[in-house]
Amino acid sequence: MSGLHWRAVLQSKGCMKILELFVAILAFTIAASFSVSIEGACPASDPGCSYILNTSTQYSFTTYKFFNLSNCSSSLIPIMPEHGNQVPSGIPAAAEFFVALGALTCFYCIIAELCYIIFTGNEKFKNASEVLICLDLFFTVLWVILWFCASVGWAAQYNNLHSFLKHTLTATSEQCVITRDGNYAGAAISVVFGFLAVFLWAVNIHWVLIDTNWYMKRRGKPNTGRLY
Repeated sequence: MSGLHWRAVLQSKGCMKILELFVAILAFTIAASFSVSIEGACPASDPGCSYILNTSTQYSFTTYKFFNLSNCSSSLIPIMPEHGNQVPSGIPAAAEFFVALGALTCFYCIIAELCYIIFTGNEKFKNASEVLICLDLFFTVLWVILWFCASVGWAAQYNNLHSFLKHTLTATSEQCVITRDGNYAGAAISVVFGFLAVFLWAVNIHWVLIDTNWYMKRRGKPNTGRLY
């Protein structure tokens, strides 16, 4: 146990990994737990009856459901839209990519922390630690790109989901009126954490870069990368 470099978690890159881990957990759990429903009032063929429809969907947003919340006879309710109950493929794809990246980020942060605790600060693992730092730099840059793409995609598609559900409900009849719009705060908050992840990973590029052997040689300094 004496050969383990526990101080690695207190170094700049170690602290950043912990922050990245918690932000990723918040981002993907909020997105995965997000669900939405909207309601609309529509006149029925019977003048004495007005029916209420509820349209809802939840992660991974591949399908949506209609519910008749009124006492009207089902025979009075018009035929549902021709596209059935399938949500456009771009919406679930963006949500699944965002959640999958969040989960993958958690695994990577934990593995990276363990590797630096085990392999850095130990002279016999000098070469291995230098390779680990280079790999960490590569994945840090990659994660900036992935989080940016995931956050932009999910931000665009949850807005598309909003428009799609409203159109789906009102498409049953030209006289249908939205009486209760959905709450998209969960999706918006997950996007905010997604862009926060972009910022954290971008900042961490600097802290990983300055410990690479290549950077140390350019600055004319001894390589201390293994000390993380």
